[in-house]
Amino acid sequence: MTFREWFTDFIVSYDWEPLRAVETSPYFCQIATGNVDYWLPHLEMLENAGIDNLPFSAKILDLGTWFGILPFALKQYGFTNVYATDRLSESEFKRKEFDFLWNYFDIQPYDLDILPNKTFKLDQKYDLILLLQSNFYWKTKEVFCHNGKQLTRQWQVKDAEDRTHTFFSPFDKSELEFFNNNMQEYLTPRGKAIIHPSPWVYDQDGMEETSKYLKQFQINNETTHYVLQNQVLPVVDPNNWKDKVWVNKSDKTFFVPIWRCGNTTFMNYCAYQLGFELLHKPDVTGYKGIAFVRDPRIRLVSSILMVQQNTGVTVEYILEKLSENNIFDEHLIQQTDFIKNYTITSYIDLDNYKNYQPKSRMENIIIKTLEVYTDNNSNDTSKQKVFEIVNQPQYKDIVDNYMAVDTVMFNKFGNT
Repeated sequence: MTFREWFTDFIVSYDWEPLRAVETSPYFCQIATGNVDYWLPHLEMLENAGIDNLPFSAKILDLGTWFGILPFALKQYGFTNVYATDRLSESEFKRKEFDFLWNYFDIQPYDLDILPNKTFKLDQKYDLILLLQSNFYWKTKEVFCHNGKQLTRQWQVKDAEDRTHTFFSPFDKSELEFFNNNMQEYLTPRGKAIIHPSPWVYDQDGMEETSKYLKQFQINNETTHYVLQNQVLPVVDPNNWKDKVWVNKSDKTFFVPIWRCGNTTFMNYCAYQLGFELLHKPDVTGYKGIAFVRDPRIRLVSSILMVQQNTGVTVEYILEKLSENNIFDEHLIQQTDFIKNYTITSYIDLDNYKNYQPKSRMENIIIKTLEVYTDNNSNDTSKQKVFEIVNQPQYKDIVDNYMAVDTVMFNKFGNT
């Protein structure tokens, strides 16, 4: 079930009445009801953020939470590391009501005030930061109010019909650049921040320069929010992968990297996003173990191509060394040697992953990721040439002997 599907039912079916009895404002009563319309833009933004591709252990921050309904919903859905901030000075007039709500929702928002061109600090890095329907960009301190006699800094007034009028100056291009750079410091590798300045003023006359700057972060020209993403990944030297596995302690899951079996794809597009860290000979007793495996014959072709790229030797030379049991390059190490010290519970066939039945949300996200990113470092013509040599009769015994143990493993466990 997607988060949108779950939330649509949750917001309608949850008993909000005890909370509405304490927080009686029309705003709260409007959004904490069976009317889901208010939340539809939020759900769209969360989908754009890839909420359905995050593990439940992902670190999520709702920045400027106000009532706290969204972090409460995320926790109810299953996320275990949900945090929140609020501008406490702004919500002071509702301290009693907010304390009640926050205690009920089991959240402890910490104070955060964002000011133009002022560095702010968060307590940690996050996989997803949310600023939804946010007024963070209002420069209300730059507003003066003159009633004909008196000059004040009042920035909200009510008219004779009790309608509220708000006056502010928005962050300009340089101030948003400063803010965005500051925000990206607190994103994990591949982490995202969804920024939703409300109301969206950057399509108005006089805002052309700022609008042009923000377009690089917008999903399309029609959206009234933008996405920041940390594209910088930690550099991991493949030579340092020896005796190391990826471990997610929160989910009690580990992934064994097998050379030429999608380990680079996993590192770049799964590991950091899913909360894994690379550890040397970790104790993973009681953990679920995942490995990408391949038909040994397909993997051998891929391995030979990589060895050729690294050393410049011929296919025939590589096969001759295999006949001597001379594993002179790490890419020729058998798959079973990588996993022999671990209890693997999920063997995902990298070349037929669409036929794999995921056992968990984590595995479902991994499969979705494989649908988008593939680990192709060579073209079909190069593969075909190697394949033809490998299948020549004089190499049959060499290849069969080399692949024997891996073949047994793959035939027994592939896609189980």
